[in-house]
Amino acid sequence: MIRTQTVNIKVVVPPPKLHIYNEYIIEKVNNIEGTVYSNKCGYVESILNINSIEQTDLSIINFSGDIIYKVSFDVMCINPQPGDVFSCTVSNVDNIIYSEDNIIKTIIINESEITGIKVGDNIRVQVLVSEINKITNTIKVVGRLIGFEQ
Repeated sequence: MIRTQTVNIKVVVPPPKLHIYNEYIIEKVNNIEGTVYSNKCGYVESILNINSIEQTDLSIINFSGDIIYKVSFDVMCINPQPGDVFSCTVSNVDNIIYSEDNIIKTIIINESEITGIKVGDNIRVQVLVSEINKITNTIKVVGRLIGFEQ
């Protein structure tokens, strides 16, 4: 569920920032931390390191003089995939079990296993399906209860 991944982006540096382009690019990269970046990457927990910054092109579309840089960097990201197992704390129990830990909102649909589970229990969940929502900066998971956290 937590993975290291290499991300490649293009950063457009306007002429007033060219004298500090490196700091400008690092700031743009750091702004990705703590957000749901993409469906492939998921939630970026931290930026590990910047691998490369390469000038690729001069923007000629609007004659602005912007310079485009290709930036490659490694991130630690959270992106639950079917079959992944993780721990969470139960927030609500009704006809379903609900958990909201940080950015991951989880619904467990095992109605037969709800008995004996109460709010505050630490449980282990296997991911059945997940959905990334960039607007709300969350990851929704439908999972299957596989046990209690010891």
